[in-house]
Formats: sequence, structure tokens, C-alpha cells
Amino acid sequence: MKKVILTILAAMAIGVMGCKKEQEELPSYAYVYTYYTENTARAVFGTRGIADKAPNVTVTLYKTKTDLEQEKNKVVSGVTDANGNLQFENLEDGIYYVVASKEGCFYNATDIEKEKNIVTYIKNKEMNIYVHIDKISPIDINNYWDKDVYVSIDDETDKVLVEKSKSKRGYLTPHRWATPTDYLEHTLKLYNNSFDTAPFREMRITANDNCSVLPVDLNTNKRNLIFVFEDEQRKLLGEGDVAVQFNGETKFTNNVGEISFEITDTMNSEIPYIAYSYCQTKNSSINPYQYKDSNNYVSIQIRRPKGKIKLNNTSTSPYTVTIGSEQYVVEGGRTKTIETSLGSKNINVKQKSGYILYPTVKDYTGTVTCDEILTVTFP
Repeated sequence: MKKVILTILAAMAIGVMGCKKEQEELPSYAYVYTYYTENTARAVFGTRGIADKAPNVTVTLYKTKTDLEQEKNKVVSGVTDANGNLQFENLEDGIYYVVASKEGCFYNATDIEKEKNIVTYIKNKEMNIYVHIDKISPIDINNYWDKDVYVSIDDETDKVLVEKSKSKRGYLTPHRWATPTDYLEHTLKLYNNSFDTAPFREMRITANDNCSVLPVDLNTNKRNLIFVFEDEQRKLLGEGDVAVQFNGETKFTNNVGEISFEITDTMNSEIPYIAYSYCQTKNSSINPYQYKDSNNYVSIQIRRPKGKIKLNNTSTSPYTVTIGSEQYVVEGGRTKTIETSLGSKNINVKQKSGYILYPTVKDYTGTVTCDEILTVTFP
């Protein structure tokens, strides 16, 4: 019996010594080293981009890819020092997903895209984690085509599917030819299929310098359709002379006879328009998809919304005729025809000379229309 008890006590002693040994084990570390990518260092900072350290970067470890994407259940997080270094202590065994960011403008985007942000840690072992930081410019690609579209950026060969009527968030990073003066400029290439080698369209875009999200609308290709109105003498009409109804909008001419509407590639069929100048109405239709320039001009000839007044002076004396803010002098025995706006008019005539005591003064009223000349005979 004593032998058995001694055996048990000996085993307990071994167990206690074993626990004490575990408690005295030294901590183990995962060492994090952050560097700017070569393209970012060269384009943003103007350096050679070889081993440029990235200080003040927040590095966070997640246990799953879903947690990273939803930014929840952080395992551990820290900020790199002036040398771009950071260490995590006593991690558990397992796979970790690394995300690193700085000021909302820098991110380990390339690492994540290429799944180089996934590390496996073995407990009680030291490990080095290398993180590469890109300058990022977020974009929202909005697909308004009636089909799926594959998108590549700059000289990349990988294509990303953007389903029809859907949006996808992307991150632009400086390409290998970028310089400090143009690194925000990028080219989006659109493909019908993932295996196409030639894009059906290319789009030049400039990312936001403040790292805010830039919306990129596919298939809209916004541009201007500009109606230009001239009269029968090829003279431009004036401000407010013509109104146009087009695509649910009504607009009036400016002071050079132009009306501008925004069109996009989503307008790919005939759209009717109505142009009216009170003296004439024109109905037709136009297919905006056929107009590809930034500013597309369509010239239309239409009657000027003006009428005429015939001033007939039957006396031998000259008369001054006042119509609104305009004044005209009609010599004795002469006739003058003037062009004026449409509508009711008050016409004042006043003898200019040839009277003894008082000049002859008379007032007339009449309505100016498009098709008839209003004749005023005086005195």
C-alpha cells in the first residue's frame, strides 16, 4: 500500500513540475514587417521602391476570410513603428488572414487579391509576416449594360465579372508605369467574355486623390447632345426663342440658340423630340447612340418667334414711334417695317417736328402674330 501511495505522489510531483515548466515557458512572437510596394513607392513617393518601410500601418489578424470581409471578430491588432515593424505575442495555432491599412488610402490590396495575406501560425514558434502596402483608390463599377461584362484594369490580364444591373467594389493601385504626376489615371477595359483578348471598349478614368470612392458607370458614356437653332437666314435664334421636349425634359435656347441634353449609351433607340418657337413646331426623333463625341451638335432650322409691324406715316412730318423699350423714327410720307416679339402691343406715336404749339400724339394697340403684319397708319 505504501508503495502505491508513493507512486501516486511521485506522479503528482511530476505533474506539478510539468505545470511549472509550462508556466515558465518564454513567450513566442509573430514578427510583422510592412513595406510599400515598388509601384506605390515610386509613383506616390518618388523613391526607387525597394524595401521602403511603411510606418504607422494598422495590422489586424482575422481567423476567417468572412470575418476580414465583414471586419468583425478581430483576433489581434496593432500599429507598426517608425521602421514598419510590429510583433504579436502568443498566438494560437491556426490560419490567420492579415489586413493592413493606413489613413484609408493605403492597403495590402495586392496581397489580399493574390491570397498572400493568409498565414499559418504554429504555437510556440516564431514567424515572420511580410506585408506589402499599396496606395489604393476605391471605385464602384456599376454595370448598366443589359449583359454581364468582364473588366480588367490597366495592363492586368485578370478579368473581373460584373453582372448586369449589378455593382462591384474594386481598388485601383498604381501600375508599373505610373509616375507621381499620373498615378491616379487608369484604363478600364471591357470584355464580353473572360476569354476575349480584345476589349469592346476602353474607358479612361481618374481616381479621387482623397481616396474617396469613385463611381464608374458602365454603358452610360455620358456626353452632350446639343440642338442648335437657326432661322431661314441662317442666323442663330436667341434666348428663350425655342423650347424643346426631349427624353422627358423641356429646355429653352440660350443666347446663342443652343439647348444641351445629356445622353448616354443606355439610350440606344430612337427618342422623339418636339421643338417649337410659337411660329413653327417641328417633330422628329433621334438615336443618341449614334452620337459618340463629347459634344454632338444637331442643327435645326425653324422660324424665329417674331412678327412684323408696318408703320405707315401719311403726314409730311417725322414721327417717333415707341413700342415697349424700342423707339423708331419714321420720316414723313415713309413706311417702316420692323420685326418684334409676338403678342399684344401698345404703340405710341409722337410728332417729332413740324408742329406749331404742340406735337401730335396718338396711341394704338394691336396684336403681333406670326403670319400677319400688323399695320399702324398715323397720324
